[in-house]
Amino acid sequence: MGKSNSTDAIAKCKKFLSQAKKSFRGKYQLYTGEKLSWLQLFIRLESSVIPLVFPWVILCGLYGILISTLYAFNLPVAFGDDRVFTNAVLSFNVGLTLLLVFRTNTAHERFWEGRKLWGSAVNAVRNLAQGIYITIEEESFEHRLEKEAILRLLASFTIAMKLHLRSEPLDKQIASLMSKSQLFKLESIDHKPLQISVWIRKYLQSQYEANYLNVYQLASLHQLVDDLVNILGGCERILKTPLPLIYAIKLRQL
Repeated sequence: MGKSNSTDAIAKCKKFLSQAKKSFRGKYQLYTGEKLSWLQLFIRLESSVIPLVFPWVILCGLYGILISTLYAFNLPVAFGDDRVFTNAVLSFNVGLTLLLVFRTNTAHERFWEGRKLWGSAVNAVRNLAQGIYITIEEESFEHRLEKEAILRLLASFTIAMKLHLRSEPLDKQIASLMSKSQLFKLESIDHKPLQISVWIRKYLQSQYEANYLNVYQLASLHQLVDDLVNILGGCERILKTPLPLIYAIKLRQL
C-alpha cells in the first residue's frame, strides 16, 4: 500500500513538472510555491512594475485620445508636416528599444547569477553540515548539544544573508535557531552573516585545538566557510552594482 502511494506521488510530481514547463502559471507555482488562478496572477502587484508605469500609460493614452480627436475633427496638430512627427517617433523608438534590450538582458543576468549563487550556498551549507556531523566525534551530551547549536547556525547563516541583502531586521525564524545571548549580540552588529561565520570558524578552531579535528579536516571545513562568505560577497556585488550612469540618464531623458 505504501509503495503504491509513493508511486502515485512520483507520477503526480512528474505530471506537474511536465505541465509547469508548458504553462506560465505552472512555472510561477514551481518558482514561488503559490497556486494562483490566472486572474490572481494577472493582477498581482507585488514585485511588479505596473504601479510605476501605470500613470505614464494613462498619460500616453490621454495624449493618443487627444491626437485622435484632433484628426477626427480635421483640426491642426502640433506638426504641419507628418514626416517630422514620424521621424521623431521613429528615432525615439530606436533609442528606447536599445536601452530596454540592455536593461532586460542585464536584469536576466543578475537574476540568473543570483540564482546560481543561492544554489551554491545551499550546497556549501549541506557539505559543511555533513562534514561537521560526521567528522567531529561526540564524547558527551554537552558536546552533542554544542554540535547541534553549530548546525543550527549554518541554517541561520542563509537566513541572515537573506535579511541582510533585503535590509530587514532579525525575525522569529532566525531567533529560533540560536541562543538568546547570540541573538542579543547579533542585533548590535551591522553585518550579521559575517558574525555568524566567525562563530562557526571559532567552533571549528576549538575542535581542532581539542584534537577532534586534524589539520586537513580543519582546512577542508574552513574552505566551505570561505565558500559561504564568497557567495555572500557575490550577492552583495549584484545588489550594489547600479545601472551604468549613462544608461540611467538616457532612460530618464526618453
